[in-house]
Amino acid sequence: LLPHQVASIGASTAPIAYPGKIEIDPAAGELLIADSNHNRIIFSTPDGEVIRVVGSGTAGDQDGTAENASFWGPQGIAFDDNNVYVADAENHLVRRIERKSFSVETIAGTGEQALVRHADGNAKSMPINSPYDLVLLDDALYVAMAGFHQLWVIDVSGGTMRPFAGDGREDIVDGSLNESRLAQPYGITVNSGTLYFADSETSSIRRAGTGPDGRVETLVGTGLFDFGDRDGVGDAVLLQHVQGLTSGGGSIYFVDTYNHKIKVLDPSTPTVSNVAGSGQSGHEDGALLAASFNEPAGLTYHEDFLYVADTNNHAIRKV
Repeated sequence: LLPHQVASIGASTAPIAYPGKIEIDPAAGELLIADSNHNRIIFSTPDGEVIRVVGSGTAGDQDGTAENASFWGPQGIAFDDNNVYVADAENHLVRRIERKSFSVETIAGTGEQALVRHADGNAKSMPINSPYDLVLLDDALYVAMAGFHQLWVIDVSGGTMRPFAGDGREDIVDGSLNESRLAQPYGITVNSGTLYFADSETSSIRRAGTGPDGRVETLVGTGLFDFGDRDGVGDAVLLQHVQGLTSGGGSIYFVDTYNHKIKVLDPSTPTVSNVAGSGQSGHEDGALLAASFNEPAGLTYHEDFLYVADTNNHAIRKV
């Protein structure tokens, strides 16, 4: 793969269906892929060779061995040295894959879709609503809880969870963590201790501080019904239903999903520019701005490469 090009990887050996999210574990040399419509998690090399599959492929919520456990529409992935965490979106659960045995355990949610929002409590006994992405910061597992229009946080060692940001009403309102309003957050990442998240229904990129005086701030995006395809600075930027983002080299890379593009945000300015994608839906490899994607939902960054879950092309792409 030459610089400034897009290529597909692993297509002949690892058929997948609507992959949602993707992460890279550089220490293990593995891509972690949510093969969402096959209800499983794929561990592969960065070149697309499958190492292991976790999940039977049948939609369900069974814990157990890699072969017998089941997921339903898994999405976001986070990891540490010992575990891989999965936002099991359609099951309204958060699951944990233990790396040595590859066994699966539920750590949050009951399997019931919550109809009301909750305060803090025991993570396993509280129903949740459409967890779509995860990021781990120390022992805190932050969740983009799309169905609640909130960010949540799970104390992994303590087994508790609570709302972290957003009052639960669907809107784009900045301010303190408790008073801010979000709109269907679908993606989350961390950069220098700050959470960045894709607020899909407002087509925005926002951030939330994790300190005691943390606040929510919108970097680009202006309203529930404001969308388009325009690069630029701050409020001049228009995006369309952003679903995933990742941190790399001090920048925030994200999938501008309904515009079929990969873009980059400089959070200090804040300036957005296109990285890859012509804007036309398709599956063309090649030069960055001539290549085409089809509603990509996730991406991850490592050493000047982006790995993209090109969802409607049923493919993993490398930029």
